[in-house]
Formats: sequence, C-alpha cells, structure tokens
Amino acid sequence: MKSTLKKGVTIKKRPEAVWKALTDPAMTKRWIMGLEVSSEWVAGGPITRKGFKDGNEIIHKGTIRSAEVLKTLQFTDFGMELGLYDTPENYTRITYNLSFNGSGTMLSVVEDHFNGNEKRYKDAEAFWEAVLSELKRTVES
Repeated sequence: MKSTLKKGVTIKKRPEAVWKALTDPAMTKRWIMGLEVSSEWVAGGPITRKGFKDGNEIIHKGTIRSAEVLKTLQFTDFGMELGLYDTPENYTRITYNLSFNGSGTMLSVVEDHFNGNEKRYKDAEAFWEAVLSELKRTVES
C-alpha cells in the first residue's frame, strides 16, 4: 500500500486567490464539501473543519505544523466521523505547496501518515480528486 498521496492542480489565478480559497471559511465551504475551516494559521495552533453531510455533522481537527503565507501550509488532520480512536497515530498530515509560474498557481497537495490504513488512503484519494477540481472551478470563477 502506498503511504503518501500526492495530488496537484494548476489554477489560472495568482497565489493570493488560491491562498484565500484554502484559508477563508466562506471559500472553503464552497469547495471542501461544505466544510468551513477555522484557524489562526500559526504553527502549533488548532485547525478545525466543520460541516454537514447527509444530515450528519462532520468535524475534522488537527494542528498547524507550519504556515508560510502564499507558499506552504502543513497541518495534521483527524476526521471524528471515521470511527477511529483520537490518538496521534490516527492523524494524517496534509501539506499544501503553492508556486506561481507566471500564468497560474500550481497547488500540490501531499497527504501522508495513513499508518497502513488502505481504506483511508483510498477515501482520501477520491476526496482530493473531487475537491481539487471544485477548488479550481471556485477560484477561477
């Protein structure tokens, strides 16, 4: 089983627009399946993503590991709806990297620390495939 998931998308906007879509609650709600993000965006601080899916509350929580505005954001992630124990080994790590090439922003997403949970890896792969195209549509519109 693969332990590191890598996805990417090129968005025909400047990094400022992409960064806003990654960090602004009103924007995240539009592309992360209705989840609003909440954080102060400082290393060591909390991050939560909350919303509803099929009438059920979805809560993801974690800790910001690093944040360099317009460049990189890394945080841990635990989905409370997954039925796993809330222990460090059940948190994945998500990293966003942004780079501007003159005509658009390349966003790369890396998620790792699946700890051998193949179903969780496959679910994350399907999730990122769906939401990155929605992110592109949201930012470019």
